[in-house]
Amino acid sequence: MSEWKIFDRAITLVAIGEAILLAGLSVWILGWVIGVEKMENLDKFMSAFSGVIISLFMIVVVLLLLALLIMLGRWLFGKEDGLIILPFEVATSESAYSGDALSHLLVAELQRIRKIHGRELEGIRPIKSEHLTLPSLAPTKAIASENITYSIANIGAIGTGSTSIPVGQLLVALKGLCPWGNAGRVITGSLQKYGSMISLVACLEHEDVNAWEVSRKIKSYSKVGDEHIPSLVRDLAFKIAHEHAEDPSSAKTWQGFKHFTEARDAYYQYTLAEDIKDLERARKNCLRAVKTEVGYERPFRLLLNLGAVYITDKRYVKAETLFRQAVDIKPDSEAFYGLGFSLYHLHKYENAIDCFDKSIELNPEDAYVWNSKGAVLNDHLNKQKEALKCFEKATELNPQFAGAWYNRGIALDDLGKHEDAIECYERAIELNPENLEEIWYNKGNAFGYLDKYEDAIKSYGKSIEINPQFARAWYNRGLAFAHLRMYKKAIESYDKVIELEPQHIGAWINRGLAFDHLRMYKKAIESYDKAIELNPENLEVIWYNKGSAFGNWGKC
Repeated sequence: MSEWKIFDRAITLVAIGEAILLAGLSVWILGWVIGVEKMENLDKFMSAFSGVIISLFMIVVVLLLLALLIMLGRWLFGKEDGLIILPFEVATSESAYSGDALSHLLVAELQRIRKIHGRELEGIRPIKSEHLTLPSLAPTKAIASENITYSIANIGAIGTGSTSIPVGQLLVALKGLCPWGNAGRVITGSLQKYGSMISLVACLEHEDVNAWEVSRKIKSYSKVGDEHIPSLVRDLAFKIAHEHAEDPSSAKTWQGFKHFTEARDAYYQYTLAEDIKDLERARKNCLRAVKTEVGYERPFRLLLNLGAVYITDKRYVKAETLFRQAVDIKPDSEAFYGLGFSLYHLHKYENAIDCFDKSIELNPEDAYVWNSKGAVLNDHLNKQKEALKCFEKATELNPQFAGAWYNRGIALDDLGKHEDAIECYERAIELNPENLEEIWYNKGNAFGYLDKYEDAIKSYGKSIEINPQFARAWYNRGLAFAHLRMYKKAIESYDKVIELEPQHIGAWINRGLAFDHLRMYKKAIESYDKAIELNPENLEVIWYNKGSAFGNWGKC
């Protein structure tokens, strides 16, 4: 602050004066040691230098007084920033909290609020904070380094006997009366109890006087209820901070501001440790913020980020609620997309399509929305032609979108256009060649539809190479070997399927057929028996094949 800069300069001047005085003394001592024999007597020497020393001392005193006067003038006529929170008055003897403790709690809460809104929070969209104009805080006994007015106010009184003059308070009063000065913002407060109510009141003593009050109802016969005081102080801090949120989109109520602030803090804590409790706290406070204040836009981006986290965790019901609230605040493309994605996973396919259409209407250039709409149409509504148009649009908008090329291939497969499907699968593999067992698997299926079983076997082999536990790839690989009459290879594949999924009826049946073709009828019958054991109903074909195996076995 400017007053402290003046004080520092004054100290510098005093230090210079002291240096001059010390230099004079050094000269005097040097003259006495070296020149005393040349002087008529010591008295003349002392007389000559004493005048110099006294002059130097007077200069130092004058410089110090001048600096103090300049500092006092600058303080009287200057304006101070900062917020001074004086010890609260505790108007009840029942509380264990002191006035200092209450003021320190309030300072701590205000600092916490400032810190929460000072953080940059990232996600699918950066989360905007409230723009606070809270002045610097100076807590009671630690105030001396922050605000000179409080330090001067603490100057003691002077006087004798029963009469004393509070010098510090008089100076502060003088500054308050000075038309060009500004003593800064001072908050005083009190803790009060009236019957069954406990109240915490704070008053701002400044050009613009303001006051805040928070209260709790307690049992009339109980003591002051110290357990309520921390939450009272917290609410009071939010009321004060809310007064300093200057932005058209800021909360209109301190309650909305409070819940949004707590939601931001909880989300930040979740990003650090991924504790589900922090995530839940963020979700609940964010929803409270939008319910407390209709039209409050600040939580919008936080709702989107929270919804995305819940989708990642596959908690789609809660994700749906978050995205619905976001849509209610603002009809935004990403909000509709998130809502549609949640509804899709909740098997509400028609509703999901409606949300995707609204998202596309707001932003027709989003390839991911087109891809998601196509997936719902193709996989669940059996509208392959419409789905194919969506996938084509997605790959047109983003030619590097491997997932859209893959889905486009599936739609073409379903429409019987297997050659085109294979081209799409190859494009997807080219864009993302790692961990794509499903793409290689479907490419193998496309080759199978075209009776290109050797190519199909190679594709299934790639899929198995990526994921050796992929039972469907092993099974279809066995079918492809069977089509090539390579029954031993087919049996090896079926055995692997059975190892991975012992209840796989198709593997047991086709294993029996492969042994049948190899004229190993006993093993064929064992495989048929296992299939019948797994599903004894509606297996006429298995019984027929088993009877045929028995007949052929009898001819051996």
